[in-house]
Amino acid sequence: MNPEGLTPSLTAGGRADAIFPTRAGSVLGMRVLSLLGLAATAFGIGYTGIVVYRLLSDSFVAPIILSRDSDLVIQSKLSLSRLLAEREAIVARMTSDATSVEAGEKASVRLRELRMAAEKGLDWALAITSQQSRVGARDSETLAAQKSVLEKMIADQELVVAERREHLANGMIHKAEVEREEVALSQMRVAALDNERNRLANGAQRQAALLAQRSLRNPHAPNVASTPEVVAQQDQLVKLDLEILKLEAEARSKRVQLRSDEHQLEKLDGLVAEMKLRPIFRAIESNQNVAFVPYTQIDGVAPNAAVYSCSVWGLFFCQAVGTVAELVPGEVLAQDPWGTPMRGRYATLALRDARAAEAQSLRVRLEPDLWSKLKAKLRFVAR
Repeated sequence: MNPEGLTPSLTAGGRADAIFPTRAGSVLGMRVLSLLGLAATAFGIGYTGIVVYRLLSDSFVAPIILSRDSDLVIQSKLSLSRLLAEREAIVARMTSDATSVEAGEKASVRLRELRMAAEKGLDWALAITSQQSRVGARDSETLAAQKSVLEKMIADQELVVAERREHLANGMIHKAEVEREEVALSQMRVAALDNERNRLANGAQRQAALLAQRSLRNPHAPNVASTPEVVAQQDQLVKLDLEILKLEAEARSKRVQLRSDEHQLEKLDGLVAEMKLRPIFRAIESNQNVAFVPYTQIDGVAPNAAVYSCSVWGLFFCQAVGTVAELVPGEVLAQDPWGTPMRGRYATLALRDARAAEAQSLRVRLEPDLWSKLKAKLRFVAR
């Protein structure tokens, strides 16, 4: 037995001391390299899986920087100016129509008052004709009494003349006395003729007054002749009625136009208010960072959703650059992140890095509630 307690292999030139440590180090290095490769492979697979998952779950949007010098903003500003000009024209037309309606109503009231006065215009004529009729009746009675007196006087004078002629034939009186009595008789007969003429004239006047009274009391009776006053009144009433109908028709037309203008003005005001809320119009006062969201990507876009910018091909090395502030209502037509015209909506962005809006596309990540809660718990544990 070897006094040093060593095996022969360990004493043969000291070769074992150099060989075994070298083999153990090589095996350990290989294992470390294998573990590192396996970890790298697992990390690559995991990262690729995460990238693929995010690629499928994220929403891609096309960022747009809006300023007062942008073509869209200038065109929209011109459209707004046209809408405001149209609104001013409608307001002016409404003011004119309202003034016309008010003036028409006042004129209609005045014309109705005038019509009422015209309807009472025949009352005066009726009163005059009634008075004429009464005066004519009294004159007729007076003339009748005068006729009776004249007839008696003529009869008495005829007897006197006959007696004077008899006395003249007997030579009792001179011829001059007979002639004087005959002249008196002739004067009485002339007075009787004048009385008859006055009676005829009075009868004609009374008949005219009675006809006028009948016409004035019943101006619309079919068998009653109309007086000139009635014809003039009817003509005036017809003209007043036509003017009143014309004013009322114009007022109704203006009221209909006013209601239509009010409805159109409400629509314009709503459209202007809606347009002013859009980011394109907000950009007139200050720059706006917005993004076009196609309908194919809109399910993953909501307020407070995270916005990411990826530096390599839009897929790798993504970092959060802000959040979605608002999903603007209303449909627009624009190009999606890949340059294809699509229908969609605008979303305003709150970006921490303003240069992120210069990218061709951004990604919006709407994290599920479960994932958000898990992250919150992990942060709480990390504290």
